[in-house]
Amino acid sequence: MPSEASRNHFIKNGVEDAKIRTFGIPISPRFSDRCEKEDIRRKLGLDIFKRTILIMGGSQGLGPVEKMVDALERISLDFQILVVCGINKRLQKILAKRRSRYKKKMLAFGLVENVDELMEASDIIITKPGGLTTSEALAKNLPMIIIHPIPGQETKNTEFLLQQGVALRAEDKDDVTVLVQELFSNSVKLDEMRKKTDLIKKPNSAMDTAQLVLHAINNTR
Repeated sequence: MPSEASRNHFIKNGVEDAKIRTFGIPISPRFSDRCEKEDIRRKLGLDIFKRTILIMGGSQGLGPVEKMVDALERISLDFQILVVCGINKRLQKILAKRRSRYKKKMLAFGLVENVDELMEASDIIITKPGGLTTSEALAKNLPMIIIHPIPGQETKNTEFLLQQGVALRAEDKDDVTVLVQELFSNSVKLDEMRKKTDLIKKPNSAMDTAQLVLHAINNTR
């Protein structure tokens, strides 16, 4: 199960408690690694002391990413932006062309293998609430701004993350700018959200699951 809430739901529906493990969604062990934020920013070519926002639209680069970047560019606060466009090459090209006229530093990536580093370098992530991305963000103690969840599982993920106090929800690009300004102007709230991720994150999910499987195999021999 990904959470205690899910575990309790299954117990209420007749599943034996002893058959349930709340290990979380399996993610790469790299998300458990801790590096200095300044070192990662330096490696990525960023200002090492400047606050950083990561925008992710999934592997397909979905959502109003282009409009969000334009809206964030107009905020008077000083920060830098990382955008993962996934396979959306059109979005990546548009952002690359606009980069020279942006006042804020903005880096646009395609498909990447270093999401763990991009999250480590960031102070906030703006994303759709897919299970894998949110699990990785929690492992990196990264507060979330959620936008445009897909009805169904992503809606449920959103409700859970909001209840736990680790995320805020934006309805559109204007909401995003308001929430970014709120968080970057209120370090206490941002720190509180970051600390609350410790209460629900499960960074060792893949290893815990693997050990359970090996234990079960050994017991059947």
